[in-house]
Amino acid sequence: HYGYIADEYDRHVILRGVNVETEQRNIPADQDRPIDPSLYNGQCPSNEYIYQEPPTCQIDYGKGMYNISDEWNSHNDFAQIRKWGFNVIRLCLSWSALEPTPGNYSEIYLQRVEQIVQWASEEQVYVILDMHEDLYSRYII
Repeated sequence: HYGYIADEYDRHVILRGVNVETEQRNIPADQDRPIDPSLYNGQCPSNEYIYQEPPTCQIDYGKGMYNISDEWNSHNDFAQIRKWGFNVIRLCLSWSALEPTPGNYSEIYLQRVEQIVQWASEEQVYVILDMHEDLYSRYII
C-alpha cells in the first residue's frame, strides 16, 4: 500500500479523528482517574477530583452524571465517536504512567491502554498511540 493507508480490502482509508487521553497526566501524585482496567467493567468509575469530562468508558453512565447532556451519555464512547463521523482517535499516553519509577513499567497502565484500544476496535475506530509531548515523565523538564 505504497502512498496510502488501506483497510483489509485494499480500500483507501481517510482518517477523521479526535483526541482521547488515558486520563493520567501526573501519575502517581495527582491522578484524576483510576488506571486499573477492572474498575471500568460495567461501570464508569468516579474520580476523586471535580473534572469537566468523564473518563473514557464503554457503558451508559446515566443521564445527569457530570451534568452532561444526553447526547454525550452514549452506551459506548467509541460508538458516539463513530456517530459523529470520526474513525480514528489519537490516544495520548503518559510516560510517567507507563514508567512510574526508572526501569519499572506499569502492567496495569498497559492493560488500561489495551482496554481502550480494544473498545475502539470493536467500533471500527483506528487508534494512533501518541506518547504526547507534555505527557513525558514529570522528571524531564
